[in-house]
Amino acid sequence: MPNRNPRRITSLVAAAFLAACTGDRAPTTATGSPSLASRVAAIGAMKINEVESSGGVPGDWVELYNVSAAPVDVSGHIFRDNNDAVAYVIPAGTIVPANGFLVLEESQFSFGIGSADAARLFLPDGSTLVDSYSWTAHAPTTYGRCPDGTGAFQVTTVTTKGAANDCAPRIVINEVESSGGDPGDWAELKNLGPAPVDLGGYVFRDNSDASNYVIPAGTIIPANGYIVLDEAQFGFGLGSGDAARLFAPGGTALVDNYAWTAHSATTYGRCPDGSGAFTTTSASAGSCSARWRAWVCTASSGCTIIILESPRTATGCWAICSGGST
Repeated sequence: MPNRNPRRITSLVAAAFLAACTGDRAPTTATGSPSLASRVAAIGAMKINEVESSGGVPGDWVELYNVSAAPVDVSGHIFRDNNDAVAYVIPAGTIVPANGFLVLEESQFSFGIGSADAARLFLPDGSTLVDSYSWTAHAPTTYGRCPDGTGAFQVTTVTTKGAANDCAPRIVINEVESSGGDPGDWAELKNLGPAPVDLGGYVFRDNSDASNYVIPAGTIIPANGYIVLDEAQFGFGLGSGDAARLFAPGGTALVDNYAWTAHSATTYGRCPDGSGAFTTTSASAGSCSARWRAWVCTASSGCTIIILESPRTATGCWAICSGGST
């Protein structure tokens, strides 16, 4: 009788049994299904990374990210929203590079993503969940992980389809009053992002590093909103040839700055707000104007002048005490 190796027979039987149970035969080909190793890798490596549910180009989309240092075959993986009745099977041969991105377009999966919905990725068996994210309302930009693949989901600052997510605050110097302000000099900041930002620890300076104002903790600038730093707060005046500089907490990293060589007749401001170049503002123009003043009438105090920070337009800024019309 031939000599047989019991250990080798046991190994061959075990391998055959595993293959029969999993359908595993070989690594993925253009027409094959992912290998068992690839499926296991996908569970740990593939993440829902960014979601566009409204106003995308050309439609809704979901971005996947491979957090691993090796390519992952996602052939046959299934994408769904919050409805199990709809499913998109990712085509054979779809490889996501190491630390790379894959975008699934609405034109591919053929169903829209709603304002209260979810993005879910499953293994080819359709029941093993790889990753998911759900939300209750459309994002003004997108929902994305920061940092990519590992961070918590948040509203992104800008849409970065197929690229690294951007959740960094966008705070800019927006307008500067260096002479004749009420009650003194001031600098206006604008938040260009879709979420509120705590400016606590940010540092404001003029052109001298010796002038140093640390913004108090809990100072919140609203999404797409404004905040004004007054001379009474920062404790130094702004000169005719000077600068307004904003630094990140710690006072080293420059966030934004603007310098000038003479006082403005009104103020210096960005037109349009937040994104435009600085120019001399016009209080009579309505757009890109200096701080608008308005009269407010109360039964107890009569007429009091206040400063309107936003919106900064002429419409509705003036209130007439007699009759209370605007």
